[in-house]
Amino acid sequence: MLLLLLVGCGPRGGDRPGRPAGSAIWVDPREASLSADAARALRASGCDEVFLSVGALSTAGGTVALDRWDVDLRSAVPERTPATLAIVGAWPPETDVSPGRAAEALLPALTALRTDAEAAGLWPVGIHLHLAPRTGFGGESLESLAELTRELRDALAGDLFLSVSIHRDWLGWPELEPLLRSADFVVPFLYGDSPGAPDRQEAWDPERVAEDVTRVEALGVDYLIGTRILGSASHRAAGGEVLDVTTRVSLGALASNQDLRRSIGDAFGGVGRLVYVFQAQRRTRAAGWQLAPGDAIRVVGTAPALLHGLRSRLAEGASEHQLGLLFDRAPGPEERFTPAPAALAAVLGPDAPTPDLQGELVVDSTGQRTVILGIALENLSTLSTDLALGEGNYVSLTTRDAFVERVEPGDFARYSLWRGGREVRPGLGWREPDEVRLYTPMVAGGARVGGARVELGLRGEDAAAFLAGRFYLPDGQELDLEPTGGELSRIAGPGARSE
Repeated sequence: MLLLLLVGCGPRGGDRPGRPAGSAIWVDPREASLSADAARALRASGCDEVFLSVGALSTAGGTVALDRWDVDLRSAVPERTPATLAIVGAWPPETDVSPGRAAEALLPALTALRTDAEAAGLWPVGIHLHLAPRTGFGGESLESLAELTRELRDALAGDLFLSVSIHRDWLGWPELEPLLRSADFVVPFLYGDSPGAPDRQEAWDPERVAEDVTRVEALGVDYLIGTRILGSASHRAAGGEVLDVTTRVSLGALASNQDLRRSIGDAFGGVGRLVYVFQAQRRTRAAGWQLAPGDAIRVVGTAPALLHGLRSRLAEGASEHQLGLLFDRAPGPEERFTPAPAALAAVLGPDAPTPDLQGELVVDSTGQRTVILGIALENLSTLSTDLALGEGNYVSLTTRDAFVERVEPGDFARYSLWRGGREVRPGLGWREPDEVRLYTPMVAGGARVGGARVELGLRGEDAAAFLAGRFYLPDGQELDLEPTGGELSRIAGPGARSE
């Protein structure tokens, strides 16, 4: 009787329609929400569905049950958003419950979940099982998961898709075939690693991912490519032991901490990802941790440009069954090393995502033979530059019929003086520089680096100043700042951006 009540009037079995192609983003309402603006940007790029995690499998009372999380679905995503309701947990259950009994126990909870989601203004389009393998997971466990999935699929309403996550390690197992046929589509997680998981360079390698996608394509079932985008940082003792892991990390804050030194070898952490290592030179606090001398923070993640490169690489192969990417997951306010939804929308566009940097050059004040210029740099996009130390990431002010007398770097980390294309230093033999470079470790999405003031001495009536710059991008490319400036008499005053 229970199964009859839950079966909808939609098509079943082989007549069930397939999920339309299109990417999706995972949202965990305990950590983040999706704004209306972000949802619109994603929808315009072909990503209009949300995988919304709402609860976990539990084994309370000796049976399998759905442990609903206490989250506000109304504030998680905008109204009428197509939502696949995701259930997390582990399989097989710790209690001795058959897959059929487990399905029977879960079905009323899933039906109530759909009703509540609709009441919250969402548009439920599916149920997703994201179950991690317990210790000792093998072929028999995979077969029982297939049976659970099949029982649920046969009982759910016909207008709900049922999907299941596939771990990379399961590819090639003969027991995987029943699981593939038990769901409407599958989500093999092929790119990236979860925070705290053992480090695997190959998990981020676009060539390795492309090989795995080819294997999945050959299985003949529809699939979304699980794409882990969550950046993380690990606190490591001087001996290398991992003490803690967090996703709440700001790369810019680490780079500006004078008690941390960036490791030179972190640039060789593998392809398809970003790796940075900062070592404590003295006792300090960073990323919420108290660090002793010798401790390190290792940061691992991805960037929109790298994800765009991955997508371009995957487009080279056959994709008859590929539905799109599933980005796991939308970042919370403090998870600043994870691409924001607007940046992910750019990933799905035709061109490689590039930060929109704009220089600002204004005349702050003028004297009889001097001019003081104000300099700022603003990132009008959600995309970040790469972290660069030394000579990378700078704006350059060059002069004509004028020279640099004094520099206040403001929010910039440091500056250097140049004359005729060669760096000069104040001291004996120092001559009037005609260029100043202002350096910043990185320019995060939406950031503004300002407050710099440069005093120029004037040599003639036609003195001029020009602002340019060069910045490193996460995919190894360089971005040249659009030049601005001209004759000093034509440069705008405070409050007006130069043309």
